[in-house]
Amino acid sequence: MILTKAGSRVLVVAVVGSVILAGRCLAQAQPVKHTITVKFDYNFTATPACSEKVTKKCIAKFVVYDISGGKPYKLFEIPVPADASGAIKGISGESQPLLFESGKHLVAVTAQNDSGEESSAPASAVWVKIP
Repeated sequence: MILTKAGSRVLVVAVVGSVILAGRCLAQAQPVKHTITVKFDYNFTATPACSEKVTKKCIAKFVVYDISGGKPYKLFEIPVPADASGAIKGISGESQPLLFESGKHLVAVTAQNDSGEESSAPASAVWVKIP
């Protein structure tokens, strides 16, 4: 994933395809609640993480979306790891239980800078299958 405005580069974005069912796994037509877990790597070399000392031109947080439909749907946010610098492996986050329909969903992680600009969601997307 490359940030078009902030200039940072992700080494690897591997949205873990582990979608954890928050109950029993039953075939149902109606949406049921699921917990979404993502894990990815990010390189803060070009654009540092925001901190008490760095407050401008920095990465403030990561945002996870379902971009399966025409409009991105924000699922949850992941804070920047404390003292993040350079290449960081294994950044992870988990959603609260969310209503999801069974089937394939295109999940993406973006990096959001201090001014609210985000990297390209499609550049870091991966398909997951919801049971």
